[in-house]
Amino acid sequence: MSESDVIQTIVRNPMILRQRWGPAIHALKNVLGSDENVVTILKKSTRNLNCTASYLIPNVELLQKYCGISSDKIQKHILRQPNSFIVKTDLLRDTLIKVELQLGIPRDSSMFLYGVHIWLFCGEKNIKDKCKVFMSFGWTQSDVMKLIRGNPMCFTSSEASIKERLGYLMNQLGYKPDYLAMRANFFTCSMKKRLLPRHQVLQILKEKGLLRMDYVFSSAVSLSESVFLRRFVLPFEEVHEVYAQLTGSTVESLNVRRCKSQS
Repeated sequence: MSESDVIQTIVRNPMILRQRWGPAIHALKNVLGSDENVVTILKKSTRNLNCTASYLIPNVELLQKYCGISSDKIQKHILRQPNSFIVKTDLLRDTLIKVELQLGIPRDSSMFLYGVHIWLFCGEKNIKDKCKVFMSFGWTQSDVMKLIRGNPMCFTSSEASIKERLGYLMNQLGYKPDYLAMRANFFTCSMKKRLLPRHQVLQILKEKGLLRMDYVFSSAVSLSESVFLRRFVLPFEEVHEVYAQLTGSTVESLNVRRCKSQS
């Protein structure tokens, strides 16, 4: 660990100064695979060092036995959201069962550990409240479960944000629940930075007859920023100003990027 890593870890967890580092760090390294991963966990975790090690080690074993997930995949999830997995093993075991039975996400699904994170992050009541928001817009329980199975991270948004998004997608754009339930990307990206500006750009291009085909909006939403700019913004000066205003950029910066793409 570098000096800055040590300082940052101590600032987050002052009680670490009273602990023996060696055994816990060695145990974490056996689970996480490298010194770099151990440092990442210590920086992100709100638990003390010994607590982190004592929870994480049996939890990784539980995940491997219950889900049959490889160590590499478990490591990636732990490094991304460590506090979701540094919990009491009984709580994690109960969560695994509920994610499979109540959220309907199979344990062998690539979305299963995301479901675990959402259950621990949001809590059962919060998840049910958000389900009610969808159902208030005419969604069936089956529609909501289909969306969750597609990507549980849809439920990281607040209830107010979900209402705003559903109002836009359903009331303004006219999409139906069964269509949206199969397109989780509408609920995991930024509404202001992605949904609104990209739809506006496509509408302008379509109205002016500048699109060679009727491009599907959900496909455009899935594109990276650089690809969307290259295909739908930079070649058409007609949308530069609108896109710049909606995304908080400038027409000048778009022109610079267009020149670079043409060189």
